[in-house]
Amino acid sequence: MDEIKILLPKTLYILRDKPNQSIKTDAEEYNIYFRNILFPYLPEYDVVVNCAYGRNYGDRWCITEFPYDVDTFPLEIVLYDAWGRKKTAKTVTVQLQNKKLPLTPQKVLCIGDSMTRSQVYIEHIAMKLYNVRFVGTRSYNGTIWHEGRGGWSFLTYFNNKDASPFQFPQNVPGKTYAGSENFWNTVADPHHDNYSYDGFVPYTIQPGETFLRDGKLFERRTDGDVLVDDSPVLDFDIPRYMERHPECAPDVISILMGANDQQSCPYELAEERTAQFMANLAKALASIRAWSKDVPVVINLPITGGDQYSWGKQVGCAHGAGRYDHIIKCFCEAILKEYDGKETENIYISPMLAVLDPVYGFIREVHKANRYSDANVEAHGNWVHPAICGYKQMGDALAAVLEKLR
Repeated sequence: MDEIKILLPKTLYILRDKPNQSIKTDAEEYNIYFRNILFPYLPEYDVVVNCAYGRNYGDRWCITEFPYDVDTFPLEIVLYDAWGRKKTAKTVTVQLQNKKLPLTPQKVLCIGDSMTRSQVYIEHIAMKLYNVRFVGTRSYNGTIWHEGRGGWSFLTYFNNKDASPFQFPQNVPGKTYAGSENFWNTVADPHHDNYSYDGFVPYTIQPGETFLRDGKLFERRTDGDVLVDDSPVLDFDIPRYMERHPECAPDVISILMGANDQQSCPYELAEERTAQFMANLAKALASIRAWSKDVPVVINLPITGGDQYSWGKQVGCAHGAGRYDHIIKCFCEAILKEYDGKETENIYISPMLAVLDPVYGFIREVHKANRYSDANVEAHGNWVHPAICGYKQMGDALAAVLEKLR
């Protein structure tokens, strides 16, 4: 319980800028924030970085000037307490990635919650890398597609029969399953809830296709709809998703989950909730492997949230920044323990956790210190969602891994 962890993967993939630019328009910056990677973190820790490159700014290691005579180098993080006693250390390998100019597009399927739904980090990658095409069934601009659902956990993807794109009735071909009639009717309704239903193209169920209506399975025929099963069982099935949506068949699958898998979880249930999260991640990976044994899967380490003020503003006393940080880091520790170093199995880690600025990577707002004071206090304005600059940092982490997979 008292062991301090350093939550970094064995290999860090980092994009470097182009050399010999006459007018420098291509630049890169990569940060590792100590508050994020140390579990637990205490302000009195002294973090020593042993590395030939980059700079230790006290709150982070930052690299903006890149070598071009080497592609890899070691990076050691050493932690000392206030008495100068060494507490822990970890050495990782940095692999620098050049931005390539491929003729064949790299197709990427991003699965996640509201952070993927926003598609900000995805759009950032699309502007940063050459010839990357993001696929999925949801898009807000007709260019960037994905499978992001706000407020969803793994269990929602596994259990939401009406809206999960990966749910299919047993013994029904994926190609002919149109999903939920209720869902498509809501998408077509101009007064629908934009958060849950924007980004989908209205669809008309065709003759020969099966669909759900109020939880029952029907088949549409030219002479009317026929009841097939009044209590169908649906499964999470990536192979049938690909059968239904062949245009979404990717070269890489990216997963960013965790925020909604643990919200409102007390410390006492952290171990149980972490085990549940890892079981759900394994279930998702097993379904991916049933479709392809070789497609690379990138597991993004989920990020910590905003400060306690933002939590109090959003949920009152129901949950808090400290607990959220603790359990997110439990998830990250478990992911690293189970999947780090498994590149030979086509599993890669993107350390979004490490690279997001915990102070300035979130929306900031000003409020009065109290009703009688003239003093204004700056605090975070959102409890879990980064600002655009934070999303871009997250995108940098994933972009480097995607470039590695070219």
